[in-house]
Amino acid sequence: ILGSFAELLGIGAIVPFLGVLTSPETVFSNEYFIFLNNSFFGYQNADEIILPVTIFFVVCVIFSAGIRIIMLWFQIRVSHAIGSDISILIYKKSLYKTYEEHLQRNSGEVIAAVTSKSTGIVSSTVLPSLLIISSILTIALISILLFSVNPLIASITMLSFSLLYLITILLSKNILSRYSEIVSDEQSMIVKTLQDGFGAIRDILIYRSQEAYTEKYRNHDISMRHAQGGIQVIGSMPRVIVESFGVIVLSLIAFFISLGPNGISGAITLLGLLGLSAQRLLPLLQLTYNSFVSIKGGRFALMDAL
Repeated sequence: ILGSFAELLGIGAIVPFLGVLTSPETVFSNEYFIFLNNSFFGYQNADEIILPVTIFFVVCVIFSAGIRIIMLWFQIRVSHAIGSDISILIYKKSLYKTYEEHLQRNSGEVIAAVTSKSTGIVSSTVLPSLLIISSILTIALISILLFSVNPLIASITMLSFSLLYLITILLSKNILSRYSEIVSDEQSMIVKTLQDGFGAIRDILIYRSQEAYTEKYRNHDISMRHAQGGIQVIGSMPRVIVESFGVIVLSLIAFFISLGPNGISGAITLLGLLGLSAQRLLPLLQLTYNSFVSIKGGRFALMDAL
């Protein structure tokens, strides 16, 4: 929540900054500025406020960046702490199972769950979940800011970007489920193959069957890497499309604004706000989508581990 408001502060500060740069004299007609100026500052003319507002904008941007770094640090620390809890819990639950249950379950699956899968859960489920929560909060606050400035342009912008990601999610969800299942299965088989190979190393050396075991490992590893690569491609692909689409949308908005009675000079503040908002919104939308893809891609590993 703190990070979301810090983002809002960094973006919202562009409005008074550009307003003062383009027409500083109009600021003296703002009732809020009149109250603050009479109470604390006492500026007499427009030129005096340009430097203080510029300093205020720079401080807001630095503060916003600092909060984002602190938030990222906490998110990563918390997610890895949760990953440690999961790994310990899986191991503890395995030790409390009956002997018959241990005979029925492959030890390679347990080892894979405690080691590689529990680690994967941190990067594929826990951290993306935290990132989605923080991103949605920030997107919501930025959207409210845009709606307060210009509801029509905000509606068109947010609806366009959201529809692009929604369509991509609907088209790729079945493929992601399949890749997720492959990654989970192959991780277990890789651990089992390693156990079998090192457990039978004496026979392997005697009968010179290294190539057979290597081929078995190669097949499982290639299949897993292929599925992991597919998940990454699906997660990264929309970014290029949406970034290009964002530039086109901003260009069209600038064009139609320029046709108005005040021309483009009358909308510098709005365009600056839209540009800075897009610069933050597009990465946040991509991060939210990437996190969804990661959670979807790690679903079977999470189910197997738990």
